[in-house]
Amino acid sequence: MHAHRHTAHCTLHTTPLPRTAVLTQGRKPQELYFQQILDHFDGQNNATWKQRYFVNDQFWDGKGPVLLMIGGEGPISAAYVKEDFIAYHYAEQYSALVVALEHRFYGESQPLDSSKTENLAYLSSEQALADLAWFRDQYGKSVGAADKKWIVFGGSYPGCLAAWVREKYPSSFYGAFAVSAPVEAKLDFFEYFEVVEKSIGEQCTKDFSTASAELWDMAQTADGRAQIKKIFNLCSDLPGDTRAVANFMFVLSDPVLEAVQYNENSGAPSAISPMCDIMANASNKVEGWASFTANGMQGQCMD
Repeated sequence: MHAHRHTAHCTLHTTPLPRTAVLTQGRKPQELYFQQILDHFDGQNNATWKQRYFVNDQFWDGKGPVLLMIGGEGPISAAYVKEDFIAYHYAEQYSALVVALEHRFYGESQPLDSSKTENLAYLSSEQALADLAWFRDQYGKSVGAADKKWIVFGGSYPGCLAAWVREKYPSSFYGAFAVSAPVEAKLDFFEYFEVVEKSIGEQCTKDFSTASAELWDMAQTADGRAQIKKIFNLCSDLPGDTRAVANFMFVLSDPVLEAVQYNENSGAPSAISPMCDIMANASNKVEGWASFTANGMQGQCMD
């Protein structure tokens, strides 16, 4: 039903794009913009907005496939269509065109003011999937790639989008690379933390578990929460309700998860070995955790 509504609605917005505006003619990848539909499922809403994308056509012979890198919950850059990502190397091998499309409400792709809650009704994976299908249709026509095979690439959340867009719009997308894509939504995704535990090892896991239990106990009293505020350099007082404390603990876990997920990657904020060394050398594990967290805060308080 949605696919049908999308197709019917899209015919109202057909705006051919000049070929010179959407290809780089072998030059350095450029930042470009596409006139995207705000609501793909409301035929009465004709609003559009500018969605950012990048193109690298240095290997494309006009006959090869189109490799579409999907943006996720953050800004994209020219790196998405360069050698930093595997799509670039496939493009070189198969004379393909590489394109990266930024996700709505992230980076420079802002349909509406995201600080207003009512506008976030347009932030959904369903709309994002329709963005990809409409971009493929209109951009493909503008560069003579409408009849070419389109293959989508994504990792993590964009990996989910890659799998879903291939399933929902099979006639538009020939294939999908869905890497580390948790396509089955789970409220308690504990398996992720099992991988973290295996990665950091038994002793480091024990150090964080000790700190976690002590922090939870501290958070049950006003004096304990005051100590937490001081130790972790919080910007404001930590509320005493269970939800607020649980959210605080989750925020603290994020740098640990990043150290594992991006371990020793170029530009990564941390890595497993230095993180676990800090915890191992700390006589007070809570303070050790705070010291590790502070490394990524660059002197700023934690909000």
